[in-house]
Amino acid sequence: MSKLFVDEIQPKTTGGVITFQPNRPMFQVGLSSDQSIPNGTTTQVNWNDIQESSGGFNIGGHFDLSNHRFKPTVSGYYFFTVQLRVEFATPDYLSLLIKKNGSTIRFNVGTESNAANAYVTSHTTTMVHMNGSSDFITVDCSQNSGSAKDLMSIYGQTQFGGFLI
Repeated sequence: MSKLFVDEIQPKTTGGVITFQPNRPMFQVGLSSDQSIPNGTTTQVNWNDIQESSGGFNIGGHFDLSNHRFKPTVSGYYFFTVQLRVEFATPDYLSLLIKKNGSTIRFNVGTESNAANAYVTSHTTTMVHMNGSSDFITVDCSQNSGSAKDLMSIYGQTQFGGFLI
């Protein structure tokens, strides 16, 4: 087995930085305000707030807040987690879909018992390979309360995150 012994490691150039691991793409985003979700209509979640004051981040800048998607430039396997919460709703379900390039790769449904003014939460996680060039991830949801309901913008109740494994 080979061993490497050194007394000191210095940057190659003045002001250079030595990095032992690549800066791994990762993000955690939320909503800047509640988002209305129509009854019975699958709707893309408009993730538009990094919410740094609440612990959000966008390392590498791969999450695009203008089109609400994560599109990394580093190929590899990624872990994603999503949680959605609808406020003051009485739906039978709140579904969420993680989509890769527009196709569903993970689906989950949160349900409740039709109690008045219930909060309904749906959450899921998945791992998926991203090619580092054209692949992107979005999140959609739907609910069936009979009328439009709002996804809560309170950070920690509606949020989306992911990172390179």
